[in-house]
Amino acid sequence: MSYILEICDLIVNFPSFNLGPINLKLLQGRVHAYIGPNGAGKSTTIKSIFGAIKPDSGLIKFNNEIISDRKSLRTWINSMGIVTDNIFQWTNIKSADSLAFLSKMYDNWDFDLMNSLIDRLSFDSSTVIANLSTGEYTKLSIIAALSHKPSLLLLDEPTNGLDPFARNELIDILFEFMQNDENSILYSSHIIPEIDKIADEIAILSDGKIILNEEKSNLIENWRKIYIPDNTPELIDSGIFERKIENDSIALVCSDYDKVCSQLKNMNIEIKSEEYMNLEQIVLSIFKKAKYD
Repeated sequence: MSYILEICDLIVNFPSFNLGPINLKLLQGRVHAYIGPNGAGKSTTIKSIFGAIKPDSGLIKFNNEIISDRKSLRTWINSMGIVTDNIFQWTNIKSADSLAFLSKMYDNWDFDLMNSLIDRLSFDSSTVIANLSTGEYTKLSIIAALSHKPSLLLLDEPTNGLDPFARNELIDILFEFMQNDENSILYSSHIIPEIDKIADEIAILSDGKIILNEEKSNLIENWRKIYIPDNTPELIDSGIFERKIENDSIALVCSDYDKVCSQLKNMNIEIKSEEYMNLEQIVLSIFKKAKYD
């Protein structure tokens, strides 16, 4: 396995919020979702990676080279595309002029790709940046992030303000980007259904800490909702996230289907029915448990 990005013991401290320690590894050729509510620390993590925020401790590696000391700036700047807020320093110029300026900073800027993205996202590049709506600003960020053909995309709420048509177009663009097996994405969002369409790995962030990091396919396979008779005694099992009465049954939300089934079998407890859970249901169950534990 080859890791394109490694975050090791990252800590960022603010007066009212502490992030970390964060440990996260992004496999080359994969989309790693970074899920959490607003204020959980997603943007702080993304901005620490490309240097907008200086960590208090920890290190960040890109292609096995430490980049958190900023000494290797030129090595990675051509290889990362970044979508986040307040990325453009000069806002009193036209979007087209900003893209023209950015094109001189990168070795691999592709004007044909840039114009294609402008067309696909229906973006008016003649608009002054300060006059862009939230959605149009997001489009400009996406165009700037992709036009120099990076191998790693850092996406911080990349559908912010986009209408459904632009949102679907962006997902198509990202699928095309991932056709190259050397490309990778760290996709930070609190909108779970949009992540579900594209993610391979899921990291869940709560109050500045990663509380789960797992392959999405494993989550979908292992998490189930199991219905058992309502007279069943309490099960002692860490794999059960929630137990509640639904109609004439007990509904168990479990994170380890095989383990819970084995325990039920040993206790001669009938499984009346069961159902898979989607990613949104799983994530909400995890946040609910984290909140009350």
